[in-house]
Amino acid sequence: MTLPGTVTENYVRDVLLKGALRLVGAYSSGDAPRAEQVADALEALELMIQEWQVEGFLWLKQFIYVTLVAAQKSYLIGPTSTDLVHSDSAATTDYLQRPTRIYTPTRLTTDGYESPLTLVTRADYSLLTNKSNTGTVIQVYYDPQIDNGVLYVWPTPSSGVTDKIILSVDQTILSVPPEWLNAVKWGLAARIAPEYGLNISERDRLGKEAEFLKDKASSHQTENASTFFQPGR
Repeated sequence: MTLPGTVTENYVRDVLLKGALRLVGAYSSGDAPRAEQVADALEALELMIQEWQVEGFLWLKQFIYVTLVAAQKSYLIGPTSTDLVHSDSAATTDYLQRPTRIYTPTRLTTDGYESPLTLVTRADYSLLTNKSNTGTVIQVYYDPQIDNGVLYVWPTPSSGVTDKIILSVDQTILSVPPEWLNAVKWGLAARIAPEYGLNISERDRLGKEAEFLKDKASSHQTENASTFFQPGR
């Protein structure tokens, strides 16, 4: 499901809106919801989806590539950025979203070698005594801000650097996988239930079912890989 997408995707969106409205008794299945009911439900849906962005679902993660520039210590990532930020290593597709978070930063050299970077906190970055030191980047700090996120690197890249920083990022939710559609419908119904006068027990029932379906969908978003433990020496 994509909110601002194609006719087919908007059809799915409308089915979800109508389904949530039926669950709260806004209209009968043989009738049609009023336009203002659909508009209010869409507003609630958009707010709910924006709230879900901070939960770090696996299907929101994507690798992006930030090309380093000599003497430049910070890079904007977002819709109005003019820095070299791309969704592919060949740098053919601009990445114009503001990540809510970043993970597992690495430095990619022109020879194709990757080395892990240390992701530091705001406090740690603030304590660096000379942020203009030049050299090979070993640390990054990400500040999400509101419009564009800001990626700070340290040390500042030296002249002649053509390395890229690879980041795994949480994207803005623009679409929802098919297996999440039922969770979205029930979650929306739970959100709009107070507006339709449902009593506490009915709202509680909707909330529990919505949480169950969300947990069920989330359980399939974990990575299918083994975890290895190594004893200390």
